[in-house]
This record gives sequence, C-alpha cells and structure tokens, in this order.
Amino acid sequence: MFKHWDYFMEHKAILICLLSIAVQGCMREVVKDWQETDASRGDATVTLSYERSMAEIATGNEQQANSVAKSRCQTWGYTGAETFAVRSEKCEEMSAQWGCLRYLVTQKYLCTGTGSNRSEPNEQPSFHQHFN
Repeated sequence: MFKHWDYFMEHKAILICLLSIAVQGCMREVVKDWQETDASRGDATVTLSYERSMAEIATGNEQQANSVAKSRCQTWGYTGAETFAVRSEKCEEMSAQWGCLRYLVTQKYLCTGTGSNRSEPNEQPSFHQHFN
C-alpha cells in the first residue's frame, strides 16, 4: 500500500503540527472597515457588511461600524445606534476544490433615541458599488 506508512504513523503528530503551522502561515489577520449595505428608515435599522477571503482572519472595525450606524441614524433624527441581531457570515463565492473563497459578514443596528416621524423612501445603497 503505502511504502512509508509506518514512518508516517510514528511521526504523525509532528507532521500534523508542521502542516498546521504551514496553513496558519498562509492566513493573515486583518481589520476590515464596515460598509452600509442596507438601511430602513421605517424599521429604524442599518445593516453594515464587509467581505473577507478564505485566507483572512478578519475582524470588523467596531468603532468605525458604530460611527457609521450612528451617523445614518442621526440623519433620521435618532440619537444613536446599537447592534440588535446576531452577526452573520454567508459564503458569497464557492469553489468545488477549495470551499468558500469569499464571505460576506453582516451586522444589523437598531437606531435608538427619538426618531423623526416623517415618511420618506428608504435609502438602500448598493453594497457592491463599494467593492467593485
């Protein structure tokens, strides 16, 4: 079967450790800025997202996200914003060989404080205009 199977079995812990180090070496840690991808004045919600690749260990810039959400809410007359839904991560580009190549990470915010009762159409920016 496999000529060096006994050698592999004797040293598998070391080989697995070396493989793990090699894979982690290919990963890079990055901090991503959030982009507004949806907003609903009627629901008083703002949705922010960022993209990450399979080779990135990404975290969102939380201070920047809070600022973006709060700014949108303030244009509607609210005083602030807070997260209210679980952060989601969705595969945007799949490869049969490698699995998910590109993820979309999304977080919803709820506007807080006093809001304006004026009825205006929802503003819905295009997420892909920020990344294309």
